[in-house]
Amino acid sequence: MPSILDGLPKSEAALKEIHAGSSAALGALLDAERMPPQIRARLEAMGEGLSHADILGITEAERDALLVQGIRQLQQGDVAGAQNTLTMLYQLEPGDARAVYALAATYQTQEAYRAAGRLYLVFLALDATNPQGYLRLGECFLGNGEADQAQAYLEAAKVQAAGTPEQGQVEAHADSLLSAIAARAAA
Repeated sequence: MPSILDGLPKSEAALKEIHAGSSAALGALLDAERMPPQIRARLEAMGEGLSHADILGITEAERDALLVQGIRQLQQGDVAGAQNTLTMLYQLEPGDARAVYALAATYQTQEAYRAAGRLYLVFLALDATNPQGYLRLGECFLGNGEADQAQAYLEAAKVQAAGTPEQGQVEAHADSLLSAIAARAAA
């Protein structure tokens, strides 16, 4: 079974190389003579760091409404509907950590641990001190059969939760999963 981490950059240098290649490709696209002006303007705006939501004038309140709708769909068992709604929100505003987390939860619900885990990694890149991200990523590694990685992220969840109101809940859940990992290893 492929690891959640397979295919991801292994170092900062590899990430910089990917970024440089992407920047060169975007530059080549913008230099293309046949590109419609409207598309060129959107790509230039994205190159300046604007999201699709910014470019299209979608307000924060409208994005919040989409998030609430997606979460409600997930809570009501409409996982496909939630995934569609939250994917649209993620495409509109990829920097919204809440949307990334909720979208990851839709994949985790379907036991698509590799996809969920990769989204939780994005979530942690946006909100690195949130213990819930580490906890969920640990669950995904466990579900994907990667006990060593699961253990590391569950321990990280406990560290991040220290001194927070959710410390007890996070520690209890992480400890129960860590005990299950230890029991499997001992068997």
